[in-house]
Amino acid sequence: IGPSILAFFSQPAFLEEIVKYCINLTDSLMVLKESMRTPDFAAFLIECESNPLCRRKHLKELIPNPMQRVTKYPLLLQQIQKNTEPNSKEFDKLSECLVSIKTFASK
Repeated sequence: IGPSILAFFSQPAFLEEIVKYCINLTDSLMVLKESMRTPDFAAFLIECESNPLCRRKHLKELIPNPMQRVTKYPLLLQQIQKNTEPNSKEFDKLSECLVSIKTFASK
């Protein structure tokens, strides 16, 4: 799992997009709030959110999900690492991933 996650978080384009997303998160929520003042948009959003595929989730709750996931990756990797043989290559890769993800998440 270590090499896969390390490769995932080593992609500069991915990292740049996540950083942009996180920077614009507050603005996105404000735009959504302002857009809800438009009756047509509000009705459309309510209709979409009532779809069973949405599992009773509202858009305002879904917007922060990518940022929240990024901050949870270190916790997940720490738990995986606790159950990995300390002298293995996988343990070393997980350690490298943890450093990479913590550095990224601190941005």
